[in-house]
Amino acid sequence: CPRAGPLGLFPTISNEFQVFHQRHRDSLRSQHPDVLVLDLWSVEEGIWNDIICRIHLPTLCDSMVTLLPPSVVAVEMLAVSPRFRTLQRNFEDNTQIHLYMSLAQSSGAWIRVGSDSQRLQQDGEFHMFDASFDHEIGNDAAMEEFWAVVVRMLHPSLASRSNGYLGKSEQFDVVTPTAFYH
Repeated sequence: CPRAGPLGLFPTISNEFQVFHQRHRDSLRSQHPDVLVLDLWSVEEGIWNDIICRIHLPTLCDSMVTLLPPSVVAVEMLAVSPRFRTLQRNFEDNTQIHLYMSLAQSSGAWIRVGSDSQRLQQDGEFHMFDASFDHEIGNDAAMEEFWAVVVRMLHPSLASRSNGYLGKSEQFDVVTPTAFYH
């Protein structure tokens, strides 16, 4: 899986994140001890989270504005505590593709989509999958929480539609033999 490094942005994003994490770790963890999701942008609001994007992680948010397609539904930061896994879930239809960029402490993290599991090897990796498959994420690390940026976007076949949604009787055929896109 490609890394954000070739774009020249990941070292700066990583440094900004480390400062943010050191300043706010205790307050964030006290509110959500196992899994934390911070909204950076959502289609419902139509705006970026000013506090996180302008003050703490400007390089991450600015690069997202520049690089993301218009079919994006949400951009979030996800934290998973050590020795914890999320509940398995799916989005019941295949209208969304999820892109995970590992941000920090990737060495103990893994993503399982359908029956396919992938261990994250290093910070800055990207993993993309069809969210209609059962999926979960876990962190086997003993001490450090895993952080990722999650981009939820419309399936490419929907992105060109004016309303971006399927009709009641429409469905997509699964085109890939695995839930992960490479």
